[in-house]
Amino acid sequence: TRARSTRATRRPAARTPTRSATTTRCAPTTLAIQSAASACSCRWCATTTTAARSTRAPATSAASSSTRAATTRVCARSTLARTVFAATRRSFATTRNFARSTRATGCSAASTLRASATTRPCAPPTRATPPTASAGYQSTPVVCNDFNTCSVDSCDSSDGSCVFTPIDGCTNATCANCTDNDACTTDTCDGSGQCIHTPKTCNDSSLCTNKFCNSTSGECYFTAINCDDLDWCTIDSCSRSIGCIHTNRSCDDNNVCTIDSCSGGACVNTPRNCSDDDPCTIDTCHPVLFMPVSCDDADFCTIDSCSADSGCIYTNRSCDDSNVCTADSCADGQCVNRLIGCDDNDPCTIDTCNGCIHTNKTCDDGSLCTNDSCSAVNGACVFTPITCDDFDGCTVDSCSSSIGCVFTNRSCDDSSVCTDDTCVGGSCVNTPINCDDAEPCHPVNGCIHTNKTCDDGSLCTNDSCSAVNGACVFTPITCDDFDGCTVDSCSSSIGCVFTNRSCDDSSVCTDDTCVGGSCVNTPINCDDAEPC
Repeated sequence: TRARSTRATRRPAARTPTRSATTTRCAPTTLAIQSAASACSCRWCATTTTAARSTRAPATSAASSSTRAATTRVCARSTLARTVFAATRRSFATTRNFARSTRATGCSAASTLRASATTRPCAPPTRATPPTASAGYQSTPVVCNDFNTCSVDSCDSSDGSCVFTPIDGCTNATCANCTDNDACTTDTCDGSGQCIHTPKTCNDSSLCTNKFCNSTSGECYFTAINCDDLDWCTIDSCSRSIGCIHTNRSCDDNNVCTIDSCSGGACVNTPRNCSDDDPCTIDTCHPVLFMPVSCDDADFCTIDSCSADSGCIYTNRSCDDSNVCTADSCADGQCVNRLIGCDDNDPCTIDTCNGCIHTNKTCDDGSLCTNDSCSAVNGACVFTPITCDDFDGCTVDSCSSSIGCVFTNRSCDDSSVCTDDTCVGGSCVNTPINCDDAEPCHPVNGCIHTNKTCDDGSLCTNDSCSAVNGACVFTPITCDDFDGCTVDSCSSSIGCVFTNRSCDDSSVCTDDTCVGGSCVNTPINCDDAEPC
């Protein structure tokens, strides 16, 4: 409006310094808002720069164009400020008081909201009440964690102190100290002696922030991402649901006699060519004839158009992010996609949105020696040791994480080889053994049974001891080679002797042999075939 009135009244350039002064005041004003409310609005910059531009002559020098582009570009970078400006302006009075309060206590706005869980120098009631999240503030809860899975950690809202309440019946002695000195992990023991370090999730459900966790304090930090595409011809903003948005800048000078575009970081308004190629006509462009009606209602939440039949049409802008888990609306010049509540107030379920799904929390320490459950009080996993008792005093009862209960026979060994060790009715019974040969039991070797020696010194007998009366028995061995041509005998020194049978018939005129057990005396042939 100021720019249009300037063109209409053709105010002299002398008034420009006043606007420049206003423009100069924009930076510190913006800085003050930024330091107090973590949000910077450049609405004033945009207004005064437009006003200043309107006082310049149509023929702008290259130097002034560069200055205007730089000024406008600085304002364009404050995307986050323009997005939250409306809410910031409404809470500016509260913000200013808050900034004063933080200066008085020596705490910055960020540190005041992120008070330490131990020192809490900016804890209530010394700090002023900060503006709400709608004014651009992020409240960070105090982190209370004693790194003990057997306690319930909470924060006392009355004084900000941490409270650690022990869980009855909970033990975590199976692990050594699982603390990794990283406040951004939850350190637990899985029941089998293995430490688990679960990373902390920092999520503000916004695509417009960088998310990280301070490993010392465990606090989540969310910093605005940079959506500047370094193109002055786009207006850069950010939507929590879709991220950076680069909207083409409007260079409309409200003059139908120019063709408006943006190029090289500046608006270009090229005079329209109205030539009809007829030398007998003077071709001009009249800015009033057929002047388009402006239907801009300055409301981002409406899409403005014009109908030749009904005039201006204002259609509600759709802010649907295609996410069934958000309630979509448009307010204060921006789309708002708020997460719907799927919390069933049951700490033992993991609540997600896809039409709200409540999944039971899994508590499994991987051990068969515990009954695993989830505490309905705080959602903590509880691993209760099982009882392995078979009510038998003669077994030693234990538990293995991989196989469960183990019942091992009780040892009743009294370290004596002369007793038979057993367990009866839960008591050890050590019964002396009977060596059954009238010999006592040797305390080291136990019963000793030495075989009786029966040896008559002859290789012609099998020597043994009678199991009936213990008498020695010498049984003659049999020396028979089943050959009729040998004479079988036994020598006490060498055993069986097999001597060839003699078939000598005392005649030198026979050849004496034994065949098949019989003697054969064959007459010899004395014929030398010599007739003489």
